[in-house]
This record gives sequence, C-alpha cells and structure tokens, in this order.
Amino acid sequence: MRSIIILMLLPLLSLQAAGKGGKTVYTDAAALTVVNRPQEGGPALQRTDTERYPALDGLLKEYMTYTTGLAVAFRTDSRNIHVRWTTAEKATSVNTTLIVQSGMDLYIRKDGRWTFAGVATPTWQENHEAPVVCNMEEGTKECLLYLPLFNRLEKLEIGVDEGADIAPLERPFKGKVTVIGSSITHGASASRPGLAYPAILERSLGMEFANLGACGLCRLDTVFADMAGDTDADALLIDAFSNPSPEQIRERLLPFVERIRKRQPDIPLIFLQTEVRETGNFDLKKRAYEERKRRAAEEGMESLLKAGYKGIHFINPGMPLGSDHEATTDGVHPTDVGFNRITEALLPQLRSILGRREEEGRAMRIRKRLLERDTATVIVASHRGDWRNFPENSLEAIDNAIGMGVDIVELDVQRTKDGVLILMHDETLDRTTTGKGKIAETEWEDIRKLKLRNGCAIRTVQRVPTLEQALMHAKGRIMLNLDKADRYFGEVYALMEKTGTTKQVIMKGSRTAEEVRKLYGEWLEDVIYMPIVNLDKEGAEAQIEHFCGTLEPVAFELLFRKDDNPLPEQVKGKLAGRALIWYNTLWDTMAGGHDDDLSLKDPEKGYGHLVRTLGARIIQTDRPQYLIAYLRQRGWHE
Repeated sequence: MRSIIILMLLPLLSLQAAGKGGKTVYTDAAALTVVNRPQEGGPALQRTDTERYPALDGLLKEYMTYTTGLAVAFRTDSRNIHVRWTTAEKATSVNTTLIVQSGMDLYIRKDGRWTFAGVATPTWQENHEAPVVCNMEEGTKECLLYLPLFNRLEKLEIGVDEGADIAPLERPFKGKVTVIGSSITHGASASRPGLAYPAILERSLGMEFANLGACGLCRLDTVFADMAGDTDADALLIDAFSNPSPEQIRERLLPFVERIRKRQPDIPLIFLQTEVRETGNFDLKKRAYEERKRRAAEEGMESLLKAGYKGIHFINPGMPLGSDHEATTDGVHPTDVGFNRITEALLPQLRSILGRREEEGRAMRIRKRLLERDTATVIVASHRGDWRNFPENSLEAIDNAIGMGVDIVELDVQRTKDGVLILMHDETLDRTTTGKGKIAETEWEDIRKLKLRNGCAIRTVQRVPTLEQALMHAKGRIMLNLDKADRYFGEVYALMEKTGTTKQVIMKGSRTAEEVRKLYGEWLEDVIYMPIVNLDKEGAEAQIEHFCGTLEPVAFELLFRKDDNPLPEQVKGKLAGRALIWYNTLWDTMAGGHDDDLSLKDPEKGYGHLVRTLGARIIQTDRPQYLIAYLRQRGWHE
C-alpha cells in the first residue's frame, strides 16, 4: 500500500520540482500586451467596444463581447506556464471543440517562428485552471496566448514560477488586417483558437489579424461597415458572401462598400468568395442556392470594379477546401485541414496585395529622410535602375532595384516625334533597342513595337516604357531622379499630377539658383531640386553658399576628379546640418577615384571613404546590391 501512495505522489513532486520555488504566481493578463483588437478602447479582454454601436443587439452583440481572435503577448523566464480563468458561459456548441470554445493555446517564438507549445484545457463549467506547458528549458521565452473563440472572459490570469519574471511583450507584429465574416472567420470548426484561419495568417504574414467573425450573422449589415470604418487596420479582409442570400448580396454590397469608403477611403478591401459547400454534394436544392450566392457575389464584385472603385480586390476562389470532400466537420465548417487549405491558397495573394501597399509607403519615408537631412543612414540611388540584370530604364530594372532595397532610381527621359515622353538615355534607338534612328524623329506607335536590349546588347522580351507608365509603376514605392527631363518639365509635371507622383521626383542640374527659381519655382514645393556643383571649378564654395542662402536645397551633388582637391573635406563641414551630400561612384572621375571599381577591390577605400571622410549620405551606383550589402553590414542602410 505504501509503494502505491509513493507512486501516486511522484507526478506531483515532479511538477513542483520543475518550478523555481514550487509555487505558481499569477498575473492579470490585462496588464500584459493584448493584440488583435480592431480598434482601441473598451474592455481589455473584449474584441469590440459594443457601447459604440447601438445597432448591435441580441446574439450579435453577445458575439462582439467574446475574446475571438485576441491574444496575450508576454515574455517570461519561467519553466512552467499556467492559466487561471473564468468564462461567462458554459460550453455548449455542437460543432466546435471544448478548447476552441472556452480554452486557449500557446505559441512560443523559436528560431524566429511561432511554434505551438500547449493548450489550456477548460472544464465544462465557468471556472478553469490548467497548466499550459511545463518543464521547459531555462531562459526567456516570447509567448503568444490565443484566447477563446466562443466565450467571454470575466477574468484571466497567467501563472509563472515563483521568482520568475513575466512582462508585456512589445507588439510582436507589424501592421494590422481586420477580418469581417461568418462562422468560418469566427473559427468554427477549428480544434483550437490558434488554428482559425485569421490566426494562421497572422503568424505567417507577421501582421496582427483582428477577428470580427460572427456565426451566421454577417450579411453585409451597416453595423459591420461601421465597425470596419472605425478600425485602425491597414487592410480589410471580408468574408461577406457566406451568410447573406443572393438577393441580399445584390441589394447590400454597393451601399456596404460606400459606407466603408466614407471612413476608410484608401485601405485595401479584400473580398473573399465563399466556399463551395459540401452540403451540396447530393442535395440539389442546397447546391443551386449556393451557386446563386456565388454568382451574385461575382456579378457584384464585377460591378464594383467596373464602377471604378479603387483598392478593391476579389479573391475567387476565396475559401478552397480541396477536391477530396474531407475538409469540413459538417459540410460547411472547415476542420484544421480545411483551414490550412484556405490559408495556403490565400497567403500568396495576400502577400502580393499587402506587400504592394507596404511598398507604396516607401517613397514618402525616403522623402522624409531627405527633407529632414537625415545623416543616420546612407540613401542609395541606382543608375538607370538595375541595368546589370535587366535592360536599363525598363520597368523590370525599377522592380529589381526596389527588391534590393534601393531608395532612389535614376531614369532618363526622351520625347518622341509625336510628343510622347519615354524612358531612354540615348537620343537614338540604336544602342538599347531593336530599332534604329533618332527618337525625336520616330513616333511612339513605332517605338512601342520594339524590344529592349540588355547591357550585353542582347535582345530581351522587355519593351520601352512611357514616362507615365513608369510613374504609375513606381508610385509610392521609390523616389525617382528624372534626368534629361528639364527640357520639357511642364509636360513631365503634368504627368506627375495625373499619376499622383508629384512628391516622388528629384531633379538635379547645374543651373544657377536664379535660373532654378525662374524655371521651376512653381513646382519646388513638391519637386526636390538638387544642385550639381563641380568642386574642381573656381567659385564652387561661393555657389554652394549662394544656393544655401536662397533655395536651401536638401542636398548637393558634388563632383571632383582627383583626391588632391581639399574642398570635399572642407565642404563636408560647411554643409553639416544644412544639406546632404550626394556622390556618384559610376566611374573614377566623378568622386576622386572612389568609385564602384575601387570599392569592389577595397570597399573601405571606395564607399567607406566617401561616407566617413567626405560625409556622403547619398551614393549613386552601378552596383546597388553590393553597395547596400556593404552599408547594411555597418548599420548604414535601413
């Protein structure tokens, strides 16, 4: 009998020994970092402040008091993590697990990835206490605890070993997407909270995903549009066609979008086509009804796009479940297999949409660094785009430069016989295209048929872009230095206005301050003008001082042929805090021999000398990838 008692006590003794002092100390979760709220305000452990929306009532109001989608982020050095909590209701749902209704699951960051660590298993009652993970290694862990999807929390405490630290984790995700939708979005029938598709997308994309799913009740209602209008998200992902009837889709879609756009005029609205329900495999009536819904959704989205609404996306199929008919619990609600299939299909499309939006803020961030004369990092300009991998002045050369992390791309502008502005360095077509002759004597209709040649004079599939195409292509993504554009800048600026890129362009030139004011004065609020000053010429210092006193340029492009010129080091001191310094490393006579070729052999004598000794904070290069790698190794490039 004595041996049986000892054996029974062994698990308890083992559990106590795992902790530092054998005792668990609890912390109120509201004192830690709560993520995935659609907007700030209201109770900490409630996804929506229901008092803001009088139209919320009944079951929908109750749903919005749930902790659906919320997670608590914290760090701790405890070897054991426990949870103690009280839910408002007993678990009662039919097609969801007890854990997803009232329990929690924990993820811990390991090798840069959020890795499943354990679950807090609830009881069938309102009061719960459970270990989540025990006997871990020593050291600090970054933790993410997903809260119940189908219950309201009255209290939540996280327990760690006595003597262990627990603290709020700095927000672990960058950016936010708010998801509006049906029971599928709500999380039925995931096995645990972290396996609802918004949570999987969150960990995959590194963005917060706020969950406004509402089982059976998301029918393009105005209250959902109002909640969408109040969100502080970077995008809306909308599962809008699962619950409404075909007639409701036709009647409500346009007013729903218009109501959101009044409050959120710019953010992407990403609509998901609803799933093909397995309930229609043999039930012809249900199959026909679902087909009508999907058709109404397709027609409605087509109408929105034809009407010219911007930032509207339709992912169709939006919730693919596969063809084996084994991915739902009840013919409608996905299992974990179904949710994984949905997210695998969505991820590449969301990366494209959301990545493009992230890119579209780059240009203004770079412009801000220029205007603030930021000397903490070095801005990289790529000569004619990435012409080593794609034809110079091509859209692909722009894209590749952006992909490398280039901040400014230099492009050349020419005008055709019929007045179309295009990207090309030479005045003739011979070197860079499959055509021949002067651009000014050739019409655009003929030039558009030509193919571009790469740096080895080999014909490619790329074609000559117009300036308008290039402006639209680069919009918001990168700053543009337009060379040779001063000859017809009025026409250039008109295209900038048309494409919404007026604050994205840099002009440079050797004109006097008076000439610049006369020729470009009306545009200088938007366009950044940088004077080019040759330090080998007499009067260079006076020219710089005159510009600083009249136009206060954000930067100067400086030139000098040989290293024995003392002015570059002197000018560095004189321009400190007043203007940035731009040097070119394209060939040896532009910056005293400290060019790309020297930098390939000894980057400290090339790029390093320009940055450290001469104060360069903008470098134009023909080797952007190499330069960026060098700068980032030294903390000089974002």
